[in-house]
Amino acid sequence: MKLYKYTTAEYGLAAIREKRLKVTTLLDANDPNEWLPVMRDPDTGKDWHANPEYRGQFRYFWSHRYGFISLSRHYKDSLMWGHYADKFRGIALEFEVLDQTKVTKVEYTDQRYVVDGKSIANPTEEDLKKFIVRKDKIWEHEGEFRVLVNLHSCTTKRLPNGDTIYFQSFAPDIFSSQVLNLTGVVLGSECTVTMEDIHQEFDRKPPGGFSVLQLAADSPTYALVVSDISMWNSKGWVQHII
Repeated sequence: MKLYKYTTAEYGLAAIREKRLKVTTLLDANDPNEWLPVMRDPDTGKDWHANPEYRGQFRYFWSHRYGFISLSRHYKDSLMWGHYADKFRGIALEFEVLDQTKVTKVEYTDQRYVVDGKSIANPTEEDLKKFIVRKDKIWEHEGEFRVLVNLHSCTTKRLPNGDTIYFQSFAPDIFSSQVLNLTGVVLGSECTVTMEDIHQEFDRKPPGGFSVLQLAADSPTYALVVSDISMWNSKGWVQHII
């Protein structure tokens, strides 16, 4: 199975160079309803999640313990290119999923999970997977899959404002490589990244079979089309016009 990570050209090239992906925490999520089940007191029936203070504490607590990597099942969605890839100036990283047990398909629904409010402090990993993959149906076009990440396994970067960014490696010698393997790049139709730029990020030696696609706006409809494909082999880049 192939999955794609939409991003800007700058961060995409950095991900190739550093062999790591940024991990989203609960506080980073673009929907405040993310990961937030109905937390109901079994004795009183009171919904604790309705309390803004409790919601804030819940989000803060889990944002320092677990996060997730978001990926999409497709690379031809104009909304995704517009929202997450710098208005078609960015790129989409292509990954082959090596361990499908670690990747979970997002469930789009209008219903939250209902959980025992008293037991939410000690959820299992399976409980967490349920929380992080249930989203409002409004996001269904994203075709999202997620990898649950324990933040203690991440490398970090401290920002000047005091915030911490978490990264998960996909380098071949790291355990995470058993989940995702970088196999290609899709360039947006307005992207100015060159083959030389990509070549440099691999120290001039991409892995065999690594491919680069270029999207183009040359269709009579608004559908995104691929204008060419280049693939690295032992002798260099081989280009094919599609």
